[in-house]
Amino acid sequence: MKNHKLIYLKVKIKSLQEEAKIIRKFEKKYKKDDVLRNGLCEHRKGIVRDEQFHTFIAYGFLRGRSFRSIAPNLERKYSHTRVLEMCWKYGTSDWREDVDRKLKEWYKE
Repeated sequence: MKNHKLIYLKVKIKSLQEEAKIIRKFEKKYKKDDVLRNGLCEHRKGIVRDEQFHTFIAYGFLRGRSFRSIAPNLERKYSHTRVLEMCWKYGTSDWREDVDRKLKEWYKE
């Protein structure tokens, strides 16, 4: 059975990508206003980038990709809790049974 909720996750990834592009344009537009530009930059590099990264990890997990194929040179920390929340929200009901254990095992692969 195909998981149609994965489409929502893919849309989320694409919309976060577009949000980062839009923020970058505004950073260039307001380059003389340091406070605004820095705030936009911090939002893009912090909140948007982290959310996109965790969404991408959840998407790969739910699609059955290996963790190393998604993040081969992982140097940044990720939130297991955030990825787990997305797996619960976008996964099928059969995934929800033991998703925490499956996700922890998947990270070790």
